[in-house]
Amino acid sequence: MIGRPEVRRVLADTFAEGLRNGAAPMAEDRALLFRPWGFPLSEVRQPVHLWHGTQDWQVPVALGRVLAAMLPRCTAHWLAGEGHFAVFDHAAEVYAELRP
Repeated sequence: MIGRPEVRRVLADTFAEGLRNGAAPMAEDRALLFRPWGFPLSEVRQPVHLWHGTQDWQVPVALGRVLAAMLPRCTAHWLAGEGHFAVFDHAAEVYAELRP
């Protein structure tokens, strides 16, 4: 996946833009992962679709399964054999869930 030239280009462009004004926003984004969000996930009432590759080494699938279990209206989509950047091959499926 990440070895494909078109994927590398998108990721490089995205990271370059994200870091254009320095690394502080990225550091803040990472810090948010490790502090309380201010609400319990069990109170999220909106439908949530979670997409997760079963071979994701950056965010293990076990964490996705815990998150899915904590969200009362979660529909989990486990992408067998896929990794962290699965959206590149599954964008149409993900976007289809966003359409009314």
